[in-house]
Amino acid sequence: MNIFSSAPFIRILPAFITGVVLSFTGIGTQHFFIPLLIIDLVLFLIWIKTQYKNQYKFRFVNPVLLLIAFLSVGWLSNNLRSLSNARENGFTDKSKFIIAKVISIPSLVGKMHRTEIMVQSYSDSIEWKPANFKAYFYYTDSSTNIVNVGDLLLLPNQLKEIEGPTNPGQFNFKQYASIKRIKYQCRMMKNNWKVLQANEDFSILNESKKLRDHLLESFHRAGIHGQEYAVLSALVLGYDDEINKEIMTAFSASGTLHILSVSGMHVGIVFTALAFLFKKLENKKGWWLVRLLAMILIIWFYAILTGMSPSVIRSAMMFSFILLGKSMNRNSNIYNTLAASILVICVTFDPLLLFEPGFQLSYFAVAGIAFIYPPISRWFYFRNKFKSSLWSLIAVSIAAQLATFPISLYYFHQFPNYFIPANLIIIPISTVAIFGGLAIFFISPIDWLLLKAGYCMNKLVMFLNYLALQIKQLPFAVSEDLYLSFYEMVLLDLIIFFLIFYFLEKSVLRLRYAIVFTLIFVALKSMTAFENNRRKEAVVYSTKKLPVYEIISGRQTYLYYYSQDSMKARKLSDDMHAFYKLNKSERIEFDLNDRANLVYGKYLVAGTITFPIIDTLIHQRVKYSPKKPSPSASVHVPLTP
Repeated sequence: MNIFSSAPFIRILPAFITGVVLSFTGIGTQHFFIPLLIIDLVLFLIWIKTQYKNQYKFRFVNPVLLLIAFLSVGWLSNNLRSLSNARENGFTDKSKFIIAKVISIPSLVGKMHRTEIMVQSYSDSIEWKPANFKAYFYYTDSSTNIVNVGDLLLLPNQLKEIEGPTNPGQFNFKQYASIKRIKYQCRMMKNNWKVLQANEDFSILNESKKLRDHLLESFHRAGIHGQEYAVLSALVLGYDDEINKEIMTAFSASGTLHILSVSGMHVGIVFTALAFLFKKLENKKGWWLVRLLAMILIIWFYAILTGMSPSVIRSAMMFSFILLGKSMNRNSNIYNTLAASILVICVTFDPLLLFEPGFQLSYFAVAGIAFIYPPISRWFYFRNKFKSSLWSLIAVSIAAQLATFPISLYYFHQFPNYFIPANLIIIPISTVAIFGGLAIFFISPIDWLLLKAGYCMNKLVMFLNYLALQIKQLPFAVSEDLYLSFYEMVLLDLIIFFLIFYFLEKSVLRLRYAIVFTLIFVALKSMTAFENNRRKEAVVYSTKKLPVYEIISGRQTYLYYYSQDSMKARKLSDDMHAFYKLNKSERIEFDLNDRANLVYGKYLVAGTITFPIIDTLIHQRVKYSPKKPSPSASVHVPLTP
C-alpha cells in the first residue's frame, strides 16, 4: 500500500511548508527567492520540451524542480503577506491619535471585549500619516460605541508593543500574536474613543454575527440560562465566552473539549448528516451536481451561522475539497485532497495558519481517521447494527486520538484516560444538542413550541455537563506532566506512523524505522532527565503583588508563596515545571506567612535544608520591596554549594 502514489500534492506540501517556516524565521531574502523561482520555472519549461530524450536517465530532475518551485512559493507567499501587513511608516508611541478599521468580530476576553483592528493612519504633531498594520483592541462594553466589522475607529494612541513572557514556561502571547501578524495592542478602560464611521456596506462577517446573536437570543427566549446556555452556545455556535473554568476543565479532563469550539468535528457532523440525507442522489445520473452544490452551500451557511471563525472556515474548506474530490473522481485520494486544501487555504488566507494548534489538530484528526480507522474497524465484526455502530464510534475515537496524541501532549501536557467511554457517551449527546440548538433557530417564531424545546434542551445540556464533571472526578481521569519538546513530538509522530505501516504491510523495514526513532526518542528523554537531575537553580517569579520564589534542586522543587496568592503561585510553578519538564508531584510548598519557614527573615527553610533567601542570594539586583513593584522579569541563579 502506497498512499503517495496518487497524491502529488502530498509530495509538494513539505516543500511549501519548509518555505513558509524559512520565511517566518527570517531565513532568506526576496533577492534570493524571486530569482530562484524565475530560474526554476525557466529550467522547468526547458526540461518539459527536452525530457523525452533523457526521461529515464534524469527522471529525478522533474520532482527536484517542482520542489524548488513550491519552496520558493511558500517563502514568497508568507513574505509578501508580512510586508502587506507591516507598513508602520515611522509609527511610534509618541503619536497622538490613530484611525483603525475593525477586521474581526469582537469577542469577550475576561471582562473586556477584544477585536482585531488594522491601523490605517496616525497623527504626529504635524500631520496624518498612512499606515497598514494590525493590532489588538481591548475595550469595555459600551452602549454608545457598538463595534462591527468594517467600522472606522478614532482612538487616542495607547498602542503598546506586545511583550514576551516574563516567567519560564508562561504562555507566549507575543508569539501567538505574531502568528496572526499582530505586534501591538491597546486597552481602553475609559470611553475616550469613538466610532468615526460605521460600516454601512454589506459584510458577510457582520451578517453572520447578526445571525449568531439572533440564535443566542432564541436560547434565552427558550428559557435556557446559566452554564446550560453557555455550553449550548459553544456547542452550536462556538460562542464559549461565558463558560466557567470548572466546566471547561471537566470537558478537557474527559477528552471532549473539542466539542466546545465549532471546528472540524461540528462541520463533520453536518457533513455526515447531509451525506445521509442526499445519499439517494449520489448514484442518480445528472443529480450528482445538485447534491454537490446543495451540500457545499449548506456547509458554508453553517460556517456563516457560526461566525466565520478561522477554524470553521478551514473546516468548511476542507470538507468542500473532499466533496469536490469524491464527486469528480470516486477513486480520489483523500490525502491528496487534504494536502490540496491546505495549500489553497494557506495561499488564499494566510500561510501562518500552519502554526495554529487548531489547524494542526483538525487535519491530523481527519487524516488519522482516513488512514487508521479502516484497519481498526476490521478488528471486530458485528452483525448487530447497534454493536457495529458502537464499535465504529470506538474505532473513530481511537484513530483520532492516535493521530493527534503527540500534538496534544506537546501543547497541553496531559492525556484523558477515559476518552473512549467519554466520547461514546458525550459525543452522541452533544450531536443531539447541536441539531436541537439549530432546530430552536427555526422554531423560534412559535413561542409555545420554543419553550417546550428549550426545556428539553436545558435538561439535555444539564445532563451533558453533569457527565463531564463526573468523568473528571473519576480516579486517574487525567495523566499529567506529559511533556514533549518539538523534536520529541516529531519523533513520536514518526514512531506511530511507521508502526501503523508495519501492522498494515508487515514490512520489517518499517519496523526498523520505528525502532530507530524510538531509540532516538528515548535518548532525548534520557538527556532531559539527566539535565534535570543535575539542575540547581533559584527562580524569582515576576509578579504584580506578593513575591513568589522557587528553589530547584535536582527533580525536587521548593515553592514559597503567601497563601493569599496561592493560585497564582501554583500557576507560575506549573508553567515552570512544563518548561523544564519536571514533575509537579515532586514539588513541596511553603507558606511565607508562616515564620517557621524563615530563619532571621533572611533564609528559606526546606525540611532539613536551609537556603539563603532569594534577594540575598542574588544581592541587590532584584531586591523585593513591599512598596515597589516586583521585578519585570524572572531571574535564574545557580545555587552556590
